[in-house]
Amino acid sequence: MPKFLKASLSLILVLIIFSSCNKQKKTFELELPKVYKDITNIETYASCQGPNGAYRTVVRSQSDASFEFRQEFTYRDAPFHGIVTANNKGFIIDSLGNREDTLSKEVVEILRSHEFHKIHIHPEYLFSNIQYQSEEGNLRLFKSTDRLGNPVVITYDQKNKWIEKFIMKNPMDTAEQIEIRYSYAKETPFGPLARELLIIQGGKDEFTFHFDSVFINDQKITF
Repeated sequence: MPKFLKASLSLILVLIIFSSCNKQKKTFELELPKVYKDITNIETYASCQGPNGAYRTVVRSQSDASFEFRQEFTYRDAPFHGIVTANNKGFIIDSLGNREDTLSKEVVEILRSHEFHKIHIHPEYLFSNIQYQSEEGNLRLFKSTDRLGNPVVITYDQKNKWIEKFIMKNPMDTAEQIEIRYSYAKETPFGPLARELLIIQGGKDEFTFHFDSVFINDQKITF
């Protein structure tokens, strides 16, 4: 075989290998609205419905990663009131505002997973090692891990720059899957914010959240 032909074939082979490597290295990042970076404190009020009945959820998230969580139920006498400090210590708060019991790290993460808007605009707050996995039409799938090291899948709408949903493990029972779906975005001065969401636990139990109002940096956003 002539030397020039060998050289040409070698060059073609190199280009094919180079092109193949580039395809394998194809990667994307979660591109969210830049205005989200201006959001620090978030306070949300939601009317909720679950398998056992109606309830209310209030979450107050601070910029230092501390937050307050409260739920009041139509089907239980006592509300649940908890706080998590900036150093990730959780406590139940009694009716007088005193710290009563210490929460386990698993319960702390369950409470953190209710910081729905904070997770939506700052996914790195709850998830680490977010990496592009695959693409399905207009949707991109990213894999990640939660604070306990459990796997998470994030579904991202690349057209609207919006996290459509994420699927995580139940921190109390990792054999159970929890799916959180965001819907009905409302345009605000702080970018699009979710007005409703659906939680599917264990593939069967459904919980809906309708946000009556959200405070962003102490500014009220009425839904």
